[in-house]
Amino acid sequence: MMRTMDKKTVDYDMDLLPDSVLYDIFYESATRLGGAYAARMDRTADPYEQARWLRAQIGLDAQRDAIDPNDRKAQIEAKRRWDAERKALVADDDR
Repeated sequence: MMRTMDKKTVDYDMDLLPDSVLYDIFYESATRLGGAYAARMDRTADPYEQARWLRAQIGLDAQRDAIDPNDRKAQIEAKRRWDAERKALVADDDR
């Protein structure tokens, strides 16, 4: 069901997770991406950049709210998409 990919990443076979666990993981994925957006808002004094990240946060919240808690496929797809975006943002920070 679970395998460690590296010290910071755990890869779950999401098809095997109970509904409540999958939903929690899905929800947390958006929370973590939202944190990356918030960090960018905090790091810039440019009001246009702040507005950009605020719009991204609002859009992310709307996406998360629009996904049915019983739609496992949509939750998995969103989680994978959000994790990839957060990973890209973190990689950009490391440059």
